[in-house]
Amino acid sequence: LDSRTLEPRQTVTVGDMPAEVTFSQDGRYAFVANGDSNSVTVINVVTKAVEKTVPVGANPVGAWPGNDGLMYVDNEDGKSLTAINSGTLEVARTYGLGFTPAMAATAPNGDLWVTDTDNGKLIFFAAGTTTRQGELATGAGAHGITFSADGATAFVTNQAAGTLSVVEVATRTIRKTLTV
Repeated sequence: LDSRTLEPRQTVTVGDMPAEVTFSQDGRYAFVANGDSNSVTVINVVTKAVEKTVPVGANPVGAWPGNDGLMYVDNEDGKSLTAINSGTLEVARTYGLGFTPAMAATAPNGDLWVTDTDNGKLIFFAAGTTTRQGELATGAGAHGITFSADGATAFVTNQAAGTLSVVEVATRTIRKTLTV
C-alpha cells in the first residue's frame, strides 16, 4: 500500500487464507502464514517477489522471529511449531507440541518459549533443540510473549483470563499478574 493514500501499489499472490504477515529479524523477508494451504510464503521485501513457499503443519497462523535467525510458525490445528531458517528458508526443525500454540519467542539466553493457549501455560524448550525443559501456568488463553529491553522480565497476555503475567526470566516464576 502507499503509506499516504493507502491505495494498493502491488499485489503478491500467496496461499489460501493468509493470516498474519511478520518480518524476519533483519527485515529482509516478509513471512505470510497460509492457513488453508499449510504453508508459509516468503516474500523479498525489496523486490516484492515470492522467494519461496515453505510447507509447514496444519493451519499456520503466524511466523514469529527468534533472536536465533529462525522464524517460528505456530501451526494451530497441527498442534506443532515449525522453525524456518530465515537465511536459507529451509525448515530447521519441527516441534510436536500436543497443544495449540499461540506464539513463540526466544528468551535472551536462546531458550524457546511457547504459549500453550489450550492450557494457559508457557512451555520452555532448550536453545536450539526440541528438548522440553518445563512449563509455567500463566492464565487461560495464554497468547502473546515479549521481553523487556534488559531481558530480565517477560510479559504474557492471557486473552481468556483478561490478564497479563509478569514473569521473572531468570527463575521462570510469575512476579505479578495484572488484570487488563
